[in-house]
Amino acid sequence: MNRQQKINPELPQKWEKSQLQDALKLARILAAKAARSRRIGSADRDDLIQDILLALLQATAHFDPARGSWGGFVTIIARRAIADQARRPSAPHCISLDSKEAAGILRSLAAPAHDLDAHLAMAHAADEMPEAQRALLRSIFTHRDIAATRAASNVSTATFYRELHELRCWLRIMGASPCVRAPRTALRLCL
Repeated sequence: MNRQQKINPELPQKWEKSQLQDALKLARILAAKAARSRRIGSADRDDLIQDILLALLQATAHFDPARGSWGGFVTIIARRAIADQARRPSAPHCISLDSKEAAGILRSLAAPAHDLDAHLAMAHAADEMPEAQRALLRSIFTHRDIAATRAASNVSTATFYRELHELRCWLRIMGASPCVRAPRTALRLCL
């Protein structure tokens, strides 16, 4: 059944004590089973239990004892909530830039914007380039990132990267070379 039901904003009538106990018990059991099969931690398992109970609260108005038992209803709603949670993209793993794990990341970040010597050397080299390469270099200086420059460009992706390759060739001709200790994206101008 792929159609989505509209969520009833009204809270249901009070549950009986046995219904509440069954809902909590089944939510815990099904969340634990899903956590084991998907190898998620206890905090995510607790979030899943809350998601199940919230979905159950929202769907309680649709419960009809003539059509099935409370336990069956809870199980169906719980499985839907588990499937919905499994479809959500997981949060990215975050690390501190001060940690040892981030040492490689720090080395690959772009050069600081306050490197005036590099900026002046590139500006001097740009004076001797053809206009197309000069415009691309100015755009890179403005956006401070190749991806941002590409996004702001009004040419096709293939044309942009072809022009970027030509710019790199001009920079190499003028004495720019990749730094030995810096990432490949950083350039040193040897004029």
